[in-house]
Amino acid sequence: MRKAAPLRLPFVLNDVKGADFFRLKAQHAPNVPTFTLSDVEDFSVQQSASLANTRLESVKKGKL
Repeated sequence: MRKAAPLRLPFVLNDVKGADFFRLKAQHAPNVPTFTLSDVEDFSVQQSASLANTRLESVKKGKL
């Protein structure tokens, strides 16, 4: 029996200033966030298939 691979987040951002994602395509398991953010400033996602357009000035800890 083959063991299932662990679920991994496509993007983990830690202590980042200025991150823009445009027309992002990332595979991930259902109910697993695309992003985990920790101490991130000036973050945006635009025109991405599985995420709504999002702009965040500052995030201490969060998931999208």
